[in-house]
Amino acid sequence: MVTRHMIESQSPTSWDAPDWHPDFGNAKAECEHLRKLAVAVLSTIPQSTVELIVPEPGLMFLQIVTSNGIAAEAYSLCDAKETENHRYGLFLSPGTPREQEFYANSVSQAICILQKGLHADREMVGT
Repeated sequence: MVTRHMIESQSPTSWDAPDWHPDFGNAKAECEHLRKLAVAVLSTIPQSTVELIVPEPGLMFLQIVTSNGIAAEAYSLCDAKETENHRYGLFLSPGTPREQEFYANSVSQAICILQKGLHADREMVGT
């Protein structure tokens, strides 16, 4: 099997869902779920950029970058019992000692978590 490392940094509206085997999950649903958050991030978090990253089949995430670097990663998580229900797994300051993990059931809840986390991170950087 060929693994395609994909990074999509252009406009979220032009992202294509990865083409992986259904055993890895519903790539189209996950991509659409992350696209909704990406569009909201770009419209509510100033000077941010987003990238859809697919390092291997079955794994994709949204990377949120600000002037301070990688600010957060967001994953689309599927409920094991109800595969149509997705929520967001959010990691603020990923890969750093300040990394924090949150979960959100909606785009608006995810944006609220991101805004609070990014504001707190800016205050720490400024001190």
